[in-house]
Amino acid sequence: MASSGAGTPKPYPPGFQLEGIVTPHEHDVLSGRGNFVNYHTGNEHFRALVKKHKIAYVACPKPEKGRFALLIVDEIRSLNPPGRFL
Repeated sequence: MASSGAGTPKPYPPGFQLEGIVTPHEHDVLSGRGNFVNYHTGNEHFRALVKKHKIAYVACPKPEKGRFALLIVDEIRSLNPPGRFL
């Protein structure tokens, strides 16, 4: 399992918009509740990544479980355009 560093997620590209976002794009993962959030493309992709890594997560020792969060964050941020957690 690859990660960008020892406990730190991959950074966003320089100048990438993280504030004042009016319209989320298709790779963004939205926080919240309801159908808009549940059926947003980025959230569906996020849930698919969680499902993809679930068996390995359950089988690994507790000290390694945090690496899965970093792996998923890195995968979301590696998309083009990079996914944001909003």
